[in-house]
Amino acid sequence: MRYNRATAITLAEEDEVVSSREQILLVEAARGQGLEPERALAMLTALWRSLGEGAYYVYRSEAATGGKSASTRTDRQILAFASADAALAFAQRNAPTARVRLRGLSVAQLLTLMLHEPSITAVLFVADNAPEASLGKLPRGLRVERDRVLQLLRPLAAPRECG
Repeated sequence: MRYNRATAITLAEEDEVVSSREQILLVEAARGQGLEPERALAMLTALWRSLGEGAYYVYRSEAATGGKSASTRTDRQILAFASADAALAFAQRNAPTARVRLRGLSVAQLLTLMLHEPSITAVLFVADNAPEASLGKLPRGLRVERDRVLQLLRPLAAPRECG
């Protein structure tokens, strides 16, 4: 089955039509990595059941003087908060001198970003009702790791013939 932006995508197992631009971009990202698009959509559906389809808020903090990212590590984890207030409070508590920029992203956009950016090792989805984390500690939430996503979305090997 060939996918493109103009085509509605059908998830065969559940007979759901996937037509949003974000879902199509996720399918294209999976295909670009040699992964199974149907599995990417199934994973997205499973995450929606756990998390909901709403936006999550991520932040980027910049040093108050230079404009460079506060993080110098190559590998990074994205914290995705269910509310903008929670994301801003966490960012300000953990980097009080940094300028913080918030951005709302859907679950599909976060998965697509993880597939495109090898430096993103995980996305931590933090619920609104998660207890406040201690200073310097990560809040509790659902952690989706890039390596595990890639493993689950890889094509199955063709069965070998006995003989």
